[in-house]
Amino acid sequence: MMDKLIYKIANKAFHSGFYRFLLSRILSFAVPFNSPHRLRIIELDKGYSKVKLPFIRSNRNHVKSVHACALATLCEFTCGISVMTLLSADEYRIVLKSLQMDYQYRGRGDVFCEHRLDAQAFIIDHGSSLESGSPLLYETVSKVCDLQGNIICTGIAVWQIKKWDSVKSS
Repeated sequence: MMDKLIYKIANKAFHSGFYRFLLSRILSFAVPFNSPHRLRIIELDKGYSKVKLPFIRSNRNHVKSVHACALATLCEFTCGISVMTLLSADEYRIVLKSLQMDYQYRGRGDVFCEHRLDAQAFIIDHGSSLESGSPLLYETVSKVCDLQGNIICTGIAVWQIKKWDSVKSS
């Protein structure tokens, strides 16, 4: 039920700041781990998302810069939203398989992560795999930047995507 609501609001969020705000709030509730980070969806479209991680106490480390794990969460969230906008929650399960981070610069303010994938290329390259029912491993790459344009880190996430009817639970 929650998945359907999230997808319905996500479709409205493509063109509405209010629905982007609402989607950010709902996802904070749906994924309690993300709640203290106060992630905010700034832009959203098919295969594209831009998310802000604010420079607040819960996102800082002991040297007063953005915490590495908060940055990893930002990358995972941003890429996951981008992939989610292309696929139906009723048909596909999207789960993070692995996440690799490369940190380049200390973040000392709000940071932003963008992820864009070509929707047509995704369907052309992976449509037959998805339809066959076999799991698809899909790699996404995202960069986190600060307001000055410095690249703070790069995240490489591998997602396992498969049809719900192929999911076996033990």
